[in-house]
Amino acid sequence: MSPRDVQIGDILADKYLVERILGRGGMGVVVAALHLDLHERRAIKLMLPEQLGNAVAVERFLREARATVRLRSEHLTQIHDIGRLDSGAPYIVMELLHGLDLAQILEKTGPLPTDLAALYVFQACKALAEAHAGGIVHRDIKPSNLFSTSCADGSPCIKVLDFGISKQLPLPGIEPVDVTGQNDVMGSLLYMSPEQMRSAKNVDGRTDVWSLGVTLYKLVTNRAPFEASNQVELFTRILGGAPCEPPRIYRPDLDPGLEEVILRCLVHDVGARMPSVVDLMSALKPYLPGNAPRSESPTNLRPPLPSAPPVTAEPSADKARSRLRVPITMATSGLLMLAGAAALRWPLSPPPEAPAIPAAPPLASTPSPAPRPEPTPTIFTTPPVPAPTASTSAMGPSASPAVSPAASPAAPSTVPSTSRGSSTGKAPNPGTPRPTTEEGKKPLKGAEPFDPEIF
Repeated sequence: MSPRDVQIGDILADKYLVERILGRGGMGVVVAALHLDLHERRAIKLMLPEQLGNAVAVERFLREARATVRLRSEHLTQIHDIGRLDSGAPYIVMELLHGLDLAQILEKTGPLPTDLAALYVFQACKALAEAHAGGIVHRDIKPSNLFSTSCADGSPCIKVLDFGISKQLPLPGIEPVDVTGQNDVMGSLLYMSPEQMRSAKNVDGRTDVWSLGVTLYKLVTNRAPFEASNQVELFTRILGGAPCEPPRIYRPDLDPGLEEVILRCLVHDVGARMPSVVDLMSALKPYLPGNAPRSESPTNLRPPLPSAPPVTAEPSADKARSRLRVPITMATSGLLMLAGAAALRWPLSPPPEAPAIPAAPPLASTPSPAPRPEPTPTIFTTPPVPAPTASTSAMGPSASPAVSPAASPAAPSTVPSTSRGSSTGKAPNPGTPRPTTEEGKKPLKGAEPFDPEIF
């Protein structure tokens, strides 16, 4: 069975059931097939029979499998098997991808969002970085060879396809098989570097950097940086060294930093170009989805932290509060003592008006002034008061707490008299002794004169 005769339902190599035709090209045909024993779907690439007599074509067909089977990047198509049909036509069994290549996406949507375009090229750089480390130069990077699919978590994933015209650089332990002639033109002209146009044989990884720059230019503008009406004119423009038009002419919202990255990839002098795909990855990181440009990065706009203040010998707030507790406590105690003394001085009859509460003594650290001499009490004429009961007498001066002179107010007090002689306007005898405390030691300051005639 030849590839030209492959139809849906055919069984290839006694184990692959063809389910549909994915595409045809100048070198071969690609089909989707089911492995009859593993029940896994694979993509199978078969070489066309008319190419079997061309040893160079057969070698290039098999080179794709040899170039990628040693690579493990998630951004490279995985190779599962290789073999030949009964007709002698070689085939390659690869993972089956679901999605579209970037050329198809551009045709459907036009220019891509800049951060998504940067992500696609960034992921392609990952695959090419591993290939270049293995001595493999792709030489045919373009949107149609970058396939957009999805990872298991649904995030976009680019797969680099078609290493058929790749170049194997000399490496220890690997014998390069180079079927490229000195004058062969390999690749797609619109995406080909100047050095590859001169000689596809004498190139290195920087030719892929140029192609990635052209691809990124195309993704954000949907135009090629170098366009011409025919191949001769295109060769002249690229080999002549004239710079391309800045992509912001066609994409005004393109970040100037990303434009600079693109133009660095398109420098004609290979020595002044972006050195490697690894450097290109680093330059693209600020423009990936979720990343702000360096000039607008929040970490760069953050103000510097202030220096620590010098340590002083000033007391802390806790110490200051503890020093205030002493005078406040003394003032509170004084107010309570004054309130108790005032309550005991009017035990028998309520005053016509509520007595004014003495003001709190000022908080001062200076000693209290000497007490003023006590003035003579003023006698008021009041209605007759009934004789006190025993319970009332029990609340007399003997139950009164002693009041310290320092806690008494300095202003004189006006107290209504409780003497029955006051109803006749008779003043108490100033010579009578003043009542004393329980201990009988000192007269009670502010108490009324004692009149024995009442009792």
